[in-house]
Amino acid sequence: MSKDNFCIAPWLHTHVWPDGSVFPCCTWDNTKGKMGSMKEDSLENIWNSHQYKDLRKQFINNEQPEGCSRCFKLEEQDIKGSYRFHLNDTYKKHFSDVDKTLPDGTLNDMNLRMWDFRLSNYCNFKCRSCGHSLSSSWFEDAKAIGNVQGDKALISINDNVDFLKLLEPHFDCVEEIYFAGGEPLMMEDHYIILEELIKRGRTDVTLRYSTNFSILKFKKWKIIELWENFNNIDLFISVDGFGDIGEYVRKGFNSEKFVSNVTTIMESKVKIKTLIYMITFGTLNFLHLPEMMKAFVEFGLIPKKDRVLKNGAPVKVDVGPIYMPDHYNCVHLPDRYKNKFLNFMENFQQDIIKLGGSEDTASYLHNALMKAHEFSTNGERQKNSIHKLSKITKILDTRRVEKFEDTLWYFDSVEDLYLD
Repeated sequence: MSKDNFCIAPWLHTHVWPDGSVFPCCTWDNTKGKMGSMKEDSLENIWNSHQYKDLRKQFINNEQPEGCSRCFKLEEQDIKGSYRFHLNDTYKKHFSDVDKTLPDGTLNDMNLRMWDFRLSNYCNFKCRSCGHSLSSSWFEDAKAIGNVQGDKALISINDNVDFLKLLEPHFDCVEEIYFAGGEPLMMEDHYIILEELIKRGRTDVTLRYSTNFSILKFKKWKIIELWENFNNIDLFISVDGFGDIGEYVRKGFNSEKFVSNVTTIMESKVKIKTLIYMITFGTLNFLHLPEMMKAFVEFGLIPKKDRVLKNGAPVKVDVGPIYMPDHYNCVHLPDRYKNKFLNFMENFQQDIIKLGGSEDTASYLHNALMKAHEFSTNGERQKNSIHKLSKITKILDTRRVEKFEDTLWYFDSVEDLYLD
């Protein structure tokens, strides 16, 4: 079996959304369909649905499934930057499980070694590029723009099944759990899972988080006290801006609180393996990226000299584009704004050094931002997407008592984005 196009995901992993939709992983292109729905069937049956079986056969035959296009596209620039690479590298010892696959793609053993379950959409933020399916706070705004899911704000897997009971057989084989949301640090089931792992002595499990990191305490739980029991924690801290722009792009974000929480975790005894700032950029915040990176260095969120924590764990920045919703894809910006971005980058490295950053840190951040610019130029501009952006922006600005032009100072107006 060739591993050129292979991905181990369908042999050890599944990805479940709050509404019960099941996908192979979090980077799967959802427009290509799902593996099944827990509203209609059990997870065990979905594991061998015809969709899952077909996917396994495609990988065994060295084909590139359509739903995996995001990984393959990323690999054209950097193969190690794809989620496919991460899974294959992390779980290469389980490649022998592939040999257990029946000719029709059936895999009788269901050993979920990697969990990626969005337990609910419960979230205290309503980021512009998000929506109701992954944020309960979006409910009223989603109704206003006609993009609401269901008739209630909170969506939970537990609406359909007793999910913690379903996980019971897999606690002994799990090796990594990816908590995302919604906001996982606000989900009760997340804390119950951590307590169960501690009770079973499974503190060797790698915990990976995609979190807005806005809280460190929820109800009776203090997350740092729980994390101190575990040996490997990867923090993917989601942040798309700083100051007023950060608070506009991600309604609910507070820069002062964010700095305080990140500083607290950096100074704690938690065994962090990697801390990564997951920055998604699109039409709204693309031109903000240079100033955002400078602020991160200035406030010590990125250690200025060597970009490592006290325990030697690296601090990284992952600057990734917004693909969906398409109207937030920065390829639709006029070229003059992409050129303006380059103007902002002219003295970027010198500015980072003036703030106390090393030459290596300045170069590292410069390279990350130039890749963002490269992405912005590799697509066809669609004015209908700008039209949708304008329409939604005006609705949200009215509802949230915000103003595009007053906050995003690098634009003249939303209408200006129509002009070539």
